[in-house]
Amino acid sequence: MKRLFALVLVAFAACNAPPAAPTVSVSPANPRTDADLKANIVAASADPQGDAVTYSFAWLKDGAPQVDLVTDTVPAARTVRGEVWSVVVTPSDGKLSGPTAQAQVTVANTPPTATLAFVPPDPVKGTPLKVVATGADADGDAVTFAYAWTKNGTATAFITDTVPASELARGQAWQVTVTPNDGTDAGTPVSAGVTVGNAKPVVASVSLSPEAPTKATPLAAQPAAPTDEDGDTVTLKYAWSVNGAVVDGQTGPGLPASFFQKGQVVTVSVTPNDGKEDGVAVSASATIGNAAPTSPAVIITADPTDASDVSCTVAVQSADLDTTDTVSYQFTWTKNSQPFVGASNQGSFSVVPAALTSDGDVFTCVVSATDGTAITQGNTVTTLVHGPYLSCMSALALKPSATDGWYDIDPDGVGPEASKKVYCDMINGGWARVSDVDLGSGLPPNTQKSNFANCNTQGSGTVAGRVAWVQRDMDNNIWIPMSGVVPGASWAISAEYYVASLDQRVAISFPTAGNGSYPTGSFGPAIGIVTNGNGTAFGYNLNPLSVYLSDAVSSQEVPNAAVLGKWTSVRIEADADSGWVTYQLDGAVIGHRAYSPASLMPNNYLNLGGNGTCSSEYAWGRVQGFVR
Repeated sequence: MKRLFALVLVAFAACNAPPAAPTVSVSPANPRTDADLKANIVAASADPQGDAVTYSFAWLKDGAPQVDLVTDTVPAARTVRGEVWSVVVTPSDGKLSGPTAQAQVTVANTPPTATLAFVPPDPVKGTPLKVVATGADADGDAVTFAYAWTKNGTATAFITDTVPASELARGQAWQVTVTPNDGTDAGTPVSAGVTVGNAKPVVASVSLSPEAPTKATPLAAQPAAPTDEDGDTVTLKYAWSVNGAVVDGQTGPGLPASFFQKGQVVTVSVTPNDGKEDGVAVSASATIGNAAPTSPAVIITADPTDASDVSCTVAVQSADLDTTDTVSYQFTWTKNSQPFVGASNQGSFSVVPAALTSDGDVFTCVVSATDGTAITQGNTVTTLVHGPYLSCMSALALKPSATDGWYDIDPDGVGPEASKKVYCDMINGGWARVSDVDLGSGLPPNTQKSNFANCNTQGSGTVAGRVAWVQRDMDNNIWIPMSGVVPGASWAISAEYYVASLDQRVAISFPTAGNGSYPTGSFGPAIGIVTNGNGTAFGYNLNPLSVYLSDAVSSQEVPNAAVLGKWTSVRIEADADSGWVTYQLDGAVIGHRAYSPASLMPNNYLNLGGNGTCSSEYAWGRVQGFVR
């Protein structure tokens, strides 16, 4: 039975034939390392019995079997340039395997690829244009690049990855074509384009002035000069804030001090604009510091005596712009250049008691204002303590800056006579006023006739509000006492008069005895000024258009028609020390002559002369007499 079965199998085998060898290929025919290898049945195997045929695959790399590869595909990752890959395909009808078929390919070089990016991605004038090429090579080869640039469609000479900044301008269209190469093959060229945009304006920085701001000064923004690569005109926009809150309406480069207080933080933001777009804003901040109080103005007791206190007083108070601050004052005294602490300070003034002063002491006071943080020094004031002055002239010598006014004068110094208040004419050199008569200052008809009821009667009376002993003689002269004019003294006369016409004589003099009627007493030689007359004065003919300075020896004529119709000031100074009489008209010296004071006697009177009549053509105003 077994024998019979074997015979049957042999007979069956003899009847089955294997399939024929197929025709095969590998694709791609010229593979690169970036492609899978695939075995293809170009012509299927024929099976004599018509059985279905299946195929098995075996791969060899450079002749070496790759036992793990049993399908019709080799992944690209397994291949390397230059390798020879073979595939062996065996057909089978399920019973018998047919003859094998074989195909092979050699893996070729894979050209590189490239991707492009512009840096910066939005180029503007002023910055170079660069393309960054990134290469990829399946074979791991190093990739190089070739560049070609066009501008507005026209080829340029630039063959590197960068176009210089100087070549860029707003609105240009640039394109670059990059070709990668791995040393074996060139890859596919890649192109990219970009348009040059607007360059934003730039302000590099901004600062605030002053650097240490206070309430005393406004703030000013000081930006760096703006720039624009496209050459556009740049404007600046300012925004101010205080403690983070925007200050409405303040869009200029300055912020008035009224918008901030001490301790607040002020910030300014500056934004440039070129008419197309804003640039990047810059900002600066400052904290408002303490404002020092203003300098106080200080005065000190002028011309104090050793019997009076010396006071240093704040005449003009310090101001403090920081409304929450309170100002106080600090007084610093020196006595004869040494620190002095005996003063009593009382708010805005300080007093040195008279008991701490002596004749000849020099006190200096310095006042400083403080708000508790800052100190501001005021002016320095100095005064000299003295006993009563011997004379106006000695007071002026001790105090050259002295002004006209009342002074304590004690001619006998430590003698028994008490000091008296005397009015001193310091402007003209330290004269003591001994006579002050106001005869009125009205224009005609307020003349000497209107001042006196009877032109031909001597008498006394009240003249223009002042009580003075005034005598008038029968020639219409006015006599004013000049007590203190003694032999050897210096004296001065200041008078105001008005001339209505040039046919009248106006004179001021110490006349000689016998010149008309006069009060009892002796008078020295004629010393005077005669103006605008047409007769003779002291034996001389007068020119109506001139002023005469006259005595028994000489005369001087000075043109003076300008006095007509206006109040005129006349001053005569007889200086015993210099030996000269000086004549002034409206403050200007018009002449001088020799002076011999020895002939002057006590109880002299000043003569204000007319023309011997009760004329209404001239008027006298205030007349003052001085000695020294």
